[in-house]
Amino acid sequence: MASQNPPPRVFVNEADSYQQMMHHVPSHSDHISVNAIQASLDCFPDAFGRQKPQPALISVRLTLREHFDSASKEDQLDGSTVNYGTVSKAIREVTERKTADGSLRAIRQFWPLIGDAISHESVRQYDVDLFFPKASTTGDGIGFRKSWISGTEDGPFSFSVYFKNMRARSLIGVNDHERTKKQPVVATVWADLPNEQLEDHDASHLIRIEEIIVETIEASAFATLEALAVYVTNQIVDSTSLSYSSGGGPIIGIGVKLEKPLAIPFADAPSVEIYRKIV
Repeated sequence: MASQNPPPRVFVNEADSYQQMMHHVPSHSDHISVNAIQASLDCFPDAFGRQKPQPALISVRLTLREHFDSASKEDQLDGSTVNYGTVSKAIREVTERKTADGSLRAIRQFWPLIGDAISHESVRQYDVDLFFPKASTTGDGIGFRKSWISGTEDGPFSFSVYFKNMRARSLIGVNDHERTKKQPVVATVWADLPNEQLEDHDASHLIRIEEIIVETIEASAFATLEALAVYVTNQIVDSTSLSYSSGGGPIIGIGVKLEKPLAIPFADAPSVEIYRKIV
């Protein structure tokens, strides 16, 4: 079973942003979500590096300020909730009239456009995911995710780029038979960045990160997924130039999830997941 898109891990524009975000969004909040709205966008290269329109999937998760009690009690839509049909139509309209400039910088313009289109007085937090399923030769795709608090333009937010379900083969395992042949490893990796100010040249850096991850896994020979996960994280930090991209600043943190599909006969896969703060 394919992994779900990774959640944003940290809120990075202030030192105490994570605590602020948790204070603003209690765990018992109600949510409205619309997943995988289809669009065609020209703001990230495809798997072969070509800058051309390609499929994009847009997902949103809206955290409400209060429970939608009145909508539930009356069994009809009212101001306590959000009409997910309206949300979907608004996003489709934005993507259809948006003329991308064929560059990664267009992603900067994406967040406020979507935010304005789906703005609603009952929403406390917005989580928006932009995923390109044709951007990877080794995995399910490359995506971007931003979260922010309603009405706090300069307040807490998170911004992440992630690489979903990359597939590689590695000599991995503690059993004797696992030392005789490479087996599949599925990796999902996300990097938290201090802001969304990506530059055009960062596209090549992102593609290089994917290559580094796959090359690292395929050249490794660890006994445990735990050791491999930490090694992959260190290789990303040591090898990629994304940490020094203009405007973007250093990577805040890196998360790595590794799955080993053949390890347990009657389960999809065991996995390990780590997160390391970088700065």
